[in-house]
Amino acid sequence: ERFDVQPLEIFAGEQVQISWAVIGKPTITSLPDPLLASGQRVVFPRETTTYVLQVTNAAGQTVQQEVQVIVKPVPTASPTITPSPTPAPPVVDIFQANGLEVVEVTSGDRVRLAWSVSGNVTGIEIKSLSTSEQYFPAEKQGSLLTQPLTENTQYTLVASNGTAKSNPPKQVNVIIKPPPPSVSIEAIIDATSQRLTDVNAAADVYTFDAPVGARVRVTWTNTAGTNTKRVIFDGQEYLPSASAIITIPRQSLYTLSLVAQGDNPPPLDRTGYTLEFRPQLAVPVPPANVRPVPDIPPADLLVTPPITITWDYPGDVTAIRGFAVYRADPGGPLLQVTGVLTVGQTIFVDSGTNGVNLAPPGLCGVAYSVVAVYRDIFDVDQQTPTSAASWQNPFCP
Repeated sequence: ERFDVQPLEIFAGEQVQISWAVIGKPTITSLPDPLLASGQRVVFPRETTTYVLQVTNAAGQTVQQEVQVIVKPVPTASPTITPSPTPAPPVVDIFQANGLEVVEVTSGDRVRLAWSVSGNVTGIEIKSLSTSEQYFPAEKQGSLLTQPLTENTQYTLVASNGTAKSNPPKQVNVIIKPPPPSVSIEAIIDATSQRLTDVNAAADVYTFDAPVGARVRVTWTNTAGTNTKRVIFDGQEYLPSASAIITIPRQSLYTLSLVAQGDNPPPLDRTGYTLEFRPQLAVPVPPANVRPVPDIPPADLLVTPPITITWDYPGDVTAIRGFAVYRADPGGPLLQVTGVLTVGQTIFVDSGTNGVNLAPPGLCGVAYSVVAVYRDIFDVDQQTPTSAASWQNPFCP
């Protein structure tokens, strides 16, 4: 803390300069409130005066310091004419940027400079030490907006009265904050190098369609100029530019979290992303080669009840639950006549009475098709198209 009063002995009417710099709320006898924590004033005491500085801190405690200025009467016998005192320089009481002496802003922002100057003032100059900005406001109190800022800068304010300037110049500092952590994200099927398309327009949400069971490589790259120090993906920490392999599960929506972090701990200095994968399930192939048992020549040979049919399955049997048999009576629709037959059950026996309708006598002219039954991503039974090759019993003679 500093409290300085100079000179300590004067003739009546001469100037005394009082300056101070404290931590807390100051008051000084003979000076009007409020006072800033640091400043200076010029007074012209006519008699011996004791100046008392009192400072109250945040805890409410008060300390004080006293300085006495001895004022002597002006000599009357001296024929020498005392020269007029030099005018005191102006005092800059306030100079701030956005209400602060040090302020952080985003690149491209403008700041508001505000000032208040006391004393005799004939001119004020505000200038930037790193840009070409320079202002000459006419008012002792006021504010203005700067140009958009893209780099750190310091503004200074100097007030003058024609013969003296405020000294030292008052300063404020503007610091450009680095952009937030940021990464670009891609998803690629690892086996085929197929790049998945993001179908979401949101900047922080990525949505991809991916086959169930596919191994997908999620790749992220640190955005140039940002302050990404690490990436947290699916609960694991990675470098700012890296990748990880995931396997698309069998479910309706697979959601993962990716967070780009800077130097500061969460929740500061971080950018979060959501990765949505919509699992796509391939439809299994239908059964093939539907035929009676035992096989008969393709001639119009009537098969009499009970009719036994069988079929082949050319696809992956692990992708299906089983089969279902459809029968079409002459002139009628194709109707399902069985429940779900297991994967190992590729034979159906039709006596003519176990369908949804009674079959024609002798099962003449009926046709059979077979579908594969599989579970979709919602675990609901679905059916493939009917077998490409159906079998029809000849019509009765």
